Amino acid sequence: MDNRIPAKDKMKVNNSAELFHRPSFMKILVGGINYSSVQIPTDFMHHLEGVALDTATLTISSGQSWEVKVVKKENDIMLEDGWQKFRDDNDLSTGDVLLFTHSQNMSFDIKIYSPSGLERETGNLGEKGRFSDNDETDNDDSVKEIETSYGTNADWKDPNMAWRFIDFCLEAVPTGNRKTVRTMPWEDIRTRLKEEEHLDFTVKQLIYRWNDLKKRYKIWSELVAAAGNAYDPIKNKIKWSKKKWEQYLKEKPEARKFSRRPLEHPMKMKALFDN
Repeated sequence: MDNRIPAKDKMKVNNSAELFHRPSFMKILVGGINYSSVQIPTDFMHHLEGVALDTATLTISSGQSWEVKVVKKENDIMLEDGWQKFRDDNDLSTGDVLLFTHSQNMSFDIKIYSPSGLERETGNLGEKGRFSDNDETDNDDSVKEIETSYGTNADWKDPNMAWRFIDFCLEAVPTGNRKTVRTMPWEDIRTRLKEEEHLDFTVKQLIYRWNDLKKRYKIWSELVAAAGNAYDPIKNKIKWSKKKWEQYLKEKPEARKFSRRPLEHPMKMKALFDN
């Protein structure tokens, strides 16, 4: 019996394969790299011949999309303005792996994988990213204006360096004194970051960072309280079953990021925000 595919049918199979095959490339996030922009591989560019290189649309598994400006630097094509927001909104960090699959024109479907190799779940992040507009901040009108204005989130380049900000905040106010956005000596902290870490941020960016961390800590504290004895403070891990996580996340979807990885430096955060 001849099991070979007839020539005319083989053409149909090949055409179908071409129809459903979409070119892709992968990016591994490395500390200090991929944080302010990301390069489209040179060898991938032939897939984009004839495409207007102005704005790229990045869509994650949940269906949410981000617009990112495409910039040409010498012979490199970079995803730049808007990349930081995509990175921050999706809580990307060193070791994460991104699979870019070309959809059409300058549109890419993106799958996000953790350093363990497992695909990360992507929930609904809301229009502004990590947190909704009604999240609590320090009760100050100027702070609210700073936080909700576009582009105030600083690019910390290396995420590990960002935690030095917490150290500087803790050291800036004597132990036992109340630490709030009003009592922090922001100019002193800004100067230390610039002189010791070579990070040049505005006071507005530092206040944005403060409020962002405070929100994270609030969500984490509620999660730990709900976990009770299921929280292991030594390993900084919540030992919940998948079913238990699903139940909690139905009520508290903003805690989804902590189902993938715990809050970093919880004791420092406690010292900073538990007054």
